[in-house]
Amino acid sequence: MRIKSGRSEGLLGLYGRIVDGSTPDDTIKNSLTFERIDPTVNFVWIDDPAPGIPLNSFAAVWEGYVEIPRAGRYLFFLEADDGARLYID
Repeated sequence: MRIKSGRSEGLLGLYGRIVDGSTPDDTIKNSLTFERIDPTVNFVWIDDPAPGIPLNSFAAVWEGYVEIPRAGRYLFFLEADDGARLYID
């Protein structure tokens, strides 16, 4: 399975810093300040996820397309200590 975002191999990662008094949803709607193409979305965060985005106060969204090479069953899973959501449409 490959992930594609437009012509690039990977998903567009959008990152933002959660500031005091805001929620992750606020950050996602208003304050995503850093973007890059992530070839895979499989992180074990030990350092800041992006420049200016602190390890313990961030939100991230990945957008793009998943190319499924053939019909079958596929497993997607999330593991997070502070919450995560997965939307596939």
